[in-house]
Amino acid sequence: MTQAWLQVAGLIVDFVGVSLIAIEWLIAQRGERRLLEIESRRSISDDGRQRMMRQLPNMPPEMVRHLETVSEMERRMAMQRTEQSRSEVGRLRIKVIVVGLAFVLIGFALQLAGAWPGCCSWAGITPSAN
Repeated sequence: MTQAWLQVAGLIVDFVGVSLIAIEWLIAQRGERRLLEIESRRSISDDGRQRMMRQLPNMPPEMVRHLETVSEMERRMAMQRTEQSRSEVGRLRIKVIVVGLAFVLIGFALQLAGAWPGCCSWAGITPSAN
């Protein structure tokens, strides 16, 4: 094998690494969209309860307490779903970034080896014929 192929391999590995980092960005966008959906659902539910309480001013106190309890439960569940989503997406993002950066580093090393005169003759890699 010639040194020129090291540069080609380095460029390919770099491309894979940068692609993984781009995928991480897409994962982050999807995670953010999921968080906005959770908050939107909770907000719609809260608005419905508030509307019901305004339209029924003589609502029995038991019903008011029930609605307040349901509201608190939904708020806690939304917080739990939000935290779970952040945790899952965060772990995935870290893994993808680490792998992507490793690919970029390996690609850089391969390109450097491919450009360094006579770098790898010990491994049977011959200099490129210019």
